[in-house]
Amino acid sequence: RLDFPKLCAAYFLLLGTYLETRPLAAVSMPPQLYSSVLSSIAFGLSHHDASICRGALEAAYEFARRASQHAGYASPTDELLKHLLGRIAADLLTSRLHPDVVDPAGGNALLALIVAQPSHWQALVGSLVGAQPTPQARERATAAFGALLTTNGVVANLTRPNRTRFRANLDSLLRAVGSGGFVLPTGT
Repeated sequence: RLDFPKLCAAYFLLLGTYLETRPLAAVSMPPQLYSSVLSSIAFGLSHHDASICRGALEAAYEFARRASQHAGYASPTDELLKHLLGRIAADLLTSRLHPDVVDPAGGNALLALIVAQPSHWQALVGSLVGAQPTPQARERATAAFGALLTTNGVVANLTRPNRTRFRANLDSLLRAVGSGGFVLPTGT
Protein backbone atom coordinates (compact mmCIF):
# COMPACT_ATOMS: atom_id res chain seq x y z
CA ARG A 1 0.00 0.00 0.00
CA LEU A 2 1.13 3.55 -0.69
CA ASP A 3 -0.19 4.90 2.62
CA PHE A 4 3.25 4.86 4.22
CA PRO A 5 5.39 7.84 3.15
CA LYS A 6 8.76 6.05 3.07
CA LEU A 7 7.33 3.10 1.16
CA CYS A 8 5.54 5.46 -1.23
CA ALA A 9 8.72 7.49 -1.88
CA ALA A 10 10.67 4.26 -2.48
CA TYR A 11 7.96 3.05 -4.88
CA PHE A 12 8.19 6.17 -7.05
CA LEU A 13 11.98 6.02 -7.02
CA LEU A 14 11.79 2.39 -8.11
CA LEU A 15 9.19 3.15 -10.78
CA GLY A 16 11.22 6.05 -12.19
CA THR A 17 14.40 3.99 -12.20
CA TYR A 18 12.63 1.06 -13.84
CA LEU A 19 11.25 3.26 -16.61
CA GLU A 20 14.62 4.95 -17.08
CA THR A 21 16.60 1.72 -17.30
CA ARG A 22 14.02 -0.28 -19.26
CA PRO A 23 13.25 1.94 -22.28
CA LEU A 24 10.62 -0.34 -23.78
CA ALA A 25 8.80 -0.83 -20.48
CA ALA A 26 6.82 2.40 -20.87
CA VAL A 27 5.41 1.29 -24.20
CA SER A 28 5.03 -2.43 -23.66
CA MET A 29 3.33 -2.88 -20.29
CA PRO A 30 0.09 -4.87 -20.17
CA PRO A 31 -3.02 -2.65 -19.86
CA GLN A 32 -3.67 -3.71 -16.25
CA LEU A 33 -0.17 -2.59 -15.27
CA TYR A 34 -0.66 0.74 -17.06
CA SER A 35 -3.82 1.25 -15.05
CA SER A 36 -1.98 0.50 -11.80
CA VAL A 37 0.86 2.85 -12.70
CA LEU A 38 -1.59 5.61 -13.58
CA SER A 39 -3.53 5.12 -10.34
CA SER A 40 -0.36 5.24 -8.27
CA ILE A 41 0.89 8.38 -10.05
CA ALA A 42 -2.51 10.04 -9.51
CA PHE A 43 -2.29 9.11 -5.83
CA GLY A 44 1.22 10.57 -5.62
CA LEU A 45 0.21 13.80 -7.35
CA SER A 46 -2.41 14.49 -4.71
CA HIS A 47 -0.23 13.48 -1.77
CA HIS A 48 0.46 16.13 0.87
CA ASP A 49 4.14 15.18 1.16
CA ALA A 50 6.21 17.14 -1.38
CA SER A 51 8.78 14.35 -1.78
CA ILE A 52 6.06 11.87 -2.75
CA CYS A 53 4.43 14.32 -5.16
CA ARG A 54 7.87 15.01 -6.67
CA GLY A 55 8.47 11.27 -7.05
CA ALA A 56 5.13 10.86 -8.83
CA LEU A 57 6.01 13.71 -11.21
CA GLU A 58 9.45 12.27 -11.88
CA ALA A 59 7.88 8.88 -12.64
CA ALA A 60 5.40 10.60 -14.98
CA TYR A 61 8.35 12.35 -16.65
CA GLU A 62 10.19 9.06 -17.21
CA PHE A 63 7.02 7.39 -18.47
CA ALA A 64 6.31 10.23 -20.93
CA ARG A 65 9.98 10.57 -21.93
CA ARG A 66 10.11 6.93 -22.96
CA ALA A 67 6.77 7.17 -24.73
CA SER A 68 7.86 10.37 -26.54
CA GLN A 69 10.70 8.41 -28.12
CA HIS A 70 7.95 6.44 -29.86
CA ALA A 71 5.64 9.41 -30.52
CA GLY A 72 3.71 9.20 -33.74
CA TYR A 73 3.08 5.48 -33.38
CA ALA A 74 -0.23 4.24 -32.04
CA SER A 75 0.45 2.82 -28.63
CA PRO A 76 -1.63 1.40 -25.80
CA THR A 77 -0.10 4.12 -23.63
CA ASP A 78 -1.77 6.96 -25.56
CA GLU A 79 -4.92 7.13 -23.42
CA LEU A 80 -2.91 7.00 -20.22
CA LEU A 81 -0.55 9.71 -21.43
CA LYS A 82 -3.52 11.88 -22.39
CA HIS A 83 -4.99 11.39 -18.93
CA LEU A 84 -1.68 12.25 -17.26
CA LEU A 85 -1.24 15.31 -19.48
CA GLY A 86 -4.71 16.60 -18.61
CA ARG A 87 -4.24 15.88 -14.91
CA ILE A 88 -0.79 17.44 -14.55
CA ALA A 89 -1.71 20.47 -16.67
CA ALA A 90 -4.85 21.04 -14.59
CA ASP A 91 -2.95 20.59 -11.33
CA LEU A 92 -0.30 23.09 -12.45
CA LEU A 93 -2.79 25.64 -13.77
CA THR A 94 -4.98 25.51 -10.66
CA SER A 95 -2.05 25.47 -8.21
CA ARG A 96 -3.06 22.09 -6.77
CA LEU A 97 0.52 20.83 -6.75
CA HIS A 98 2.80 21.52 -3.82
CA PRO A 99 4.74 24.70 -4.71
CA ASP A 100 8.07 22.96 -4.08
CA VAL A 101 7.48 20.48 -6.92
CA VAL A 102 6.39 22.82 -9.71
CA ASP A 103 10.01 23.52 -10.67
CA PRO A 104 11.66 21.34 -11.87
CA ALA A 105 9.56 18.16 -11.50
CA GLY A 106 6.19 19.59 -12.61
CA GLY A 107 7.65 21.47 -15.56
CA ASN A 108 9.71 18.53 -16.73
CA ALA A 109 6.73 16.17 -16.54
CA LEU A 110 4.50 18.60 -18.42
CA LEU A 111 7.05 19.10 -21.20
CA ALA A 112 7.60 15.36 -21.60
CA LEU A 113 3.85 14.79 -21.80
CA ILE A 114 3.45 17.59 -24.35
CA VAL A 115 6.25 16.09 -26.47
CA ALA A 116 4.63 12.65 -26.20
CA GLN A 117 1.09 13.91 -26.92
CA PRO A 118 1.33 17.15 -28.96
CA SER A 119 -2.11 16.89 -30.57
CA HIS A 120 -3.77 16.30 -27.20
CA TRP A 121 -1.94 19.33 -25.79
CA GLN A 122 -3.27 21.43 -28.69
CA ALA A 123 -6.79 20.17 -27.96
CA LEU A 124 -6.43 21.05 -24.26
CA VAL A 125 -5.17 24.54 -25.10
CA GLY A 126 -8.00 24.99 -27.61
CA SER A 127 -10.49 24.01 -24.93
CA LEU A 128 -8.96 26.45 -22.44
CA VAL A 129 -8.90 29.28 -24.96
CA GLY A 130 -12.46 28.51 -26.04
CA ALA A 131 -13.66 28.66 -22.42
CA GLN A 132 -12.70 32.32 -22.11
CA PRO A 133 -15.79 34.54 -21.96
CA THR A 134 -14.60 37.47 -24.09
CA PRO A 135 -12.55 37.93 -27.25
CA GLN A 136 -9.94 39.85 -25.24
CA ALA A 137 -9.64 37.03 -22.72
CA ARG A 138 -9.33 34.49 -25.55
CA GLU A 139 -6.59 36.61 -27.10
CA ARG A 140 -4.70 36.84 -23.77
CA ALA A 141 -5.06 33.08 -23.24
CA THR A 142 -3.87 32.33 -26.78
CA ALA A 143 -0.80 34.53 -26.27
CA ALA A 144 0.00 33.07 -22.83
CA PHE A 145 -0.33 29.44 -23.91
CA GLY A 146 1.37 30.08 -27.25
CA ALA A 147 4.40 31.58 -25.50
CA LEU A 148 4.88 28.39 -23.48
CA LEU A 149 6.29 26.49 -26.46
CA THR A 150 7.62 29.33 -28.60
CA THR A 151 9.40 31.82 -26.33
CA ASN A 152 13.07 31.54 -25.28
CA GLY A 153 13.90 29.09 -28.05
CA VAL A 154 11.85 26.22 -26.61
CA VAL A 155 11.47 23.29 -29.01
CA ALA A 156 9.78 19.91 -28.73
CA ASN A 157 12.63 17.96 -27.12
CA LEU A 158 13.72 16.99 -23.64
CA THR A 159 17.32 18.20 -23.54
CA ARG A 160 18.38 19.77 -20.25
CA PRO A 161 18.75 23.35 -21.65
CA ASN A 162 15.37 23.10 -23.35
CA ARG A 163 13.70 21.86 -20.15
CA THR A 164 15.19 24.83 -18.28
CA ARG A 165 13.84 27.30 -20.86
CA PHE A 166 10.45 25.56 -20.83
CA ARG A 167 10.23 25.83 -17.03
CA ALA A 168 10.94 29.57 -17.27
CA ASN A 169 8.12 29.87 -19.81
CA LEU A 170 5.87 27.75 -17.57
CA ASP A 171 6.52 30.11 -14.67
CA SER A 172 5.41 33.01 -16.88
CA LEU A 173 2.31 31.09 -17.96
CA LEU A 174 1.37 30.24 -14.38
CA ARG A 175 1.74 33.89 -13.37
CA ALA A 176 -0.44 34.93 -16.34
CA VAL A 177 -3.08 32.35 -15.43
CA GLY A 178 -3.01 33.45 -11.79
CA SER A 179 -3.27 37.15 -12.54
CA GLY A 180 -5.17 37.06 -15.83
CA GLY A 181 -8.44 35.76 -14.48
CA PHE A 182 -8.58 32.95 -17.01
CA VAL A 183 -11.58 30.67 -16.89
CA LEU A 184 -10.56 27.06 -16.56
CA PRO A 185 -13.18 24.65 -17.89
CA THR A 186 -14.53 22.05 -15.52
CA GLY A 187 -13.13 18.68 -16.37
CA THR A 188 -9.63 20.05 -17.08
